[in-house]
Amino acid sequence: MAEIKNILVALDLSDIDNTLIEYASYIADTLRVKKVYFVHNIKKYEISELFEEQLKDINLDEIIGDELNEKVAEKFKSSVEWEVLISEDPYSEALINYIVNKYEVQLALIGNKNKIKGNWSC
Repeated sequence: MAEIKNILVALDLSDIDNTLIEYASYIADTLRVKKVYFVHNIKKYEISELFEEQLKDINLDEIIGDELNEKVAEKFKSSVEWEVLISEDPYSEALINYIVNKYEVQLALIGNKNKIKGNWSC
């Protein structure tokens, strides 16, 4: 079995995030990984033009990043190093591929949307 050093965990601000974070903590300890990357993709193009004016002075990257950092700090019990990455890529598949290659990720955890509601689309 190939050694797993880095894990990517796709988060979408839905209820499944807690499960993925807790499972990533378990996997990180069990496999003794080096680092876990928690990734969220903001699809700003999906935000209606109706809200464009109200959101123009709001830094969504920072707000979502802060929220996810708090959630991961609370739910991720492993002592393994972790990092939250926020992106605005129109294609989640391309984003995951980019992160996997850039950070040499060997394992990706992505929620099963058939069982729990969420909006990460891959």
